[in-house]
Amino acid sequence: MIPYGIYAGLLEGVYIALVGLFMINANKLFGSNQGDTPASFIIFLLLFVFSAGLSGLIVFSYPVFLVTQKKFREAVLTVLVTLVTLLFLFILSYLLFVVVVS
Repeated sequence: MIPYGIYAGLLEGVYIALVGLFMINANKLFGSNQGDTPASFIIFLLLFVFSAGLSGLIVFSYPVFLVTQKKFREAVLTVLVTLVTLLFLFILSYLLFVVVVS
């Protein structure tokens, strides 16, 4: 349970980093527009909904499987370990940001 939670947290962190890099470089990839277009909003919302679905699968798929097996304690532990891993990645990213920017 604990290793899966750590792996899920790390995988989610990598996915967040990739989406962040994509969003930062979107103008370079697609060219900059002189204004917001309906297509840009549609693309953003599609990415947002896709990310929500994929993140839900990464974080909750195995705990839901555990719940169906009546292993409630393990399911809660897996979710908590995943969230603690994400919190650790957040703190690490924040500290890295403070050191690099300062």
